[in-house]
Amino acid sequence: MCGRYVITYTVEEILAQFSANLSGLIPETWAGSYNCAPTQNLPLIRRGADGAARLSFVRWGLIPHWAGQEALSASPLINARLETVEAKPSFREAFTRRPALIPAQGFYEWQKTLLGPQPYFITRTDAQPLVFAGIWERWQGKDQAIDSFAILTTSALDDMSALHTRAPVCVLPEQYSTWLDAREDRSGALSLPQAGDFRFHPVSNAVNDRRAQGPDLIVERALIMPTLNLDL
Repeated sequence: MCGRYVITYTVEEILAQFSANLSGLIPETWAGSYNCAPTQNLPLIRRGADGAARLSFVRWGLIPHWAGQEALSASPLINARLETVEAKPSFREAFTRRPALIPAQGFYEWQKTLLGPQPYFITRTDAQPLVFAGIWERWQGKDQAIDSFAILTTSALDDMSALHTRAPVCVLPEQYSTWLDAREDRSGALSLPQAGDFRFHPVSNAVNDRRAQGPDLIVERALIMPTLNLDL
């Protein structure tokens, strides 16, 4: 799965990357994030009514349009499995009608160890931007409307499967329009990442705190492996 990620690009850089226009307001506090977390408003690319690519800041954690008010306090639906997304009521309509692209530079995953979960930072081998395939939804309450999104995930590749069984579905630049425009076979619009596309390294446990920020979060740290006392 993908539970935290990094994006420190400026609004101008994101607009240029996707040849997009800005839609809506930029959060006053936006200065990029080394620790994007669920329920935060984060950059998302989608098609506007005129067919143009639009950049909006949208809540991470999809709220189905048919959900009740209690959905606002429920555990956020941050990921959707590519293999079952068309069958799940929470995601089916969004997958069919509302695709999205989520820009990033990398993401975090946790590996189980004897000392507890060890976070890793994962990014592209060629240092190019990451773009996740996503879906978005609009929920209308009594007094407010909330746009929200989820990131599609798939089985992790061999080189990452030691960290976690799942990984985000990534979209290449030449696939941006195909993914946003596909109608008949949306899953067929994606070419899944290949082995060797990603590199990763261990990082500080500081990323576990969603309030933590700064470039130190993605700096490689030496692994401290526990030793077993065989005399006991």
